[in-house]
Amino acid sequence: MKKILITCSNASTYHAPVFRNLSKVCELKVLFGEKDLFNGYYSEEYKTYIKRNPDVFRGYNFKFLNNYFNKKKKVGFFSRSNLHVAKEIYRFNPDIVFIFGYDTFTSFIAYITSICLRKKIYWRGETLMKKQSFFKRFVKFFFLKIYFYFVNRVFFSCNRNKDSLKRYCDKDKLFFYPCLVDNKKFRYFSSINKNKLDFKLKKK
Repeated sequence: MKKILITCSNASTYHAPVFRNLSKVCELKVLFGEKDLFNGYYSEEYKTYIKRNPDVFRGYNFKFLNNYFNKKKKVGFFSRSNLHVAKEIYRFNPDIVFIFGYDTFTSFIAYITSICLRKKIYWRGETLMKKQSFFKRFVKFFFLKIYFYFVNRVFFSCNRNKDSLKRYCDKDKLFFYPCLVDNKKFRYFSSINKNKLDFKLKKK
């Protein structure tokens, strides 16, 4: 049975069905970068208290990592600075490291550690095409071309997401990742999508 380790910034509700399904066909461990959705917290963005959703944490193995540096910072590169992620990857010794996002210190450490340990790297993120200056577009293009060269599979969640990622990696690396809570609409959409997430995890 394959071993997969996932690094995820936070415990979002829409990932839970995917994690539970993966845990049925592989030895799965999920590393969360913060405890906000576990403890509950006040959201400045929505001006309300976000209560804990226990369903998010059922049916799969997970662990919260200590967040160093600026713990109060919710966004930005150092908002997730979980220095022990490298040790977790080494100890768990997974076949695949599945990294969510590339825009935090934690995801960067996980990426470098996986390359050094010669692990297969899967990646997902919600990057979209945005209006940017020529310089920013050039730097991003150069960086992501190199970044995705070392990634085995790149997962997208919508067509705009896919269109953005096609600029940086080979289309054969692109696969669909459900970004919704399990319901009839999701099941229909995934059934007609060619590159849906392969829960059987066949060897490439």
